[in-house]
Amino acid sequence: MAFESGVHRAAGVRRAMAKGPALEMRAMAVEFPEVLGQPGRLHHLEQRVSRNEQGVQRMRGITAAFGTALTMMHFAISYFTGKHH
Repeated sequence: MAFESGVHRAAGVRRAMAKGPALEMRAMAVEFPEVLGQPGRLHHLEQRVSRNEQGVQRMRGITAAFGTALTMMHFAISYFTGKHH
């Protein structure tokens, strides 16, 4: 399915190229924004994704640390109240 959509996009770009340079540029801008002077937008988007990923990783670490601390507290309570086997 991904290949099929790529084929359709390529056909659209070819049709636009046949109709004239203005349509060709518009078609390329949709498919390849970095080619037509929009690397700043892509860079900004990549930075946002990177910051989001850092936040996700940070939350995973905090959750793991909290889970470990909670488990250790649970074991300590079980051990000191004599409910261990």
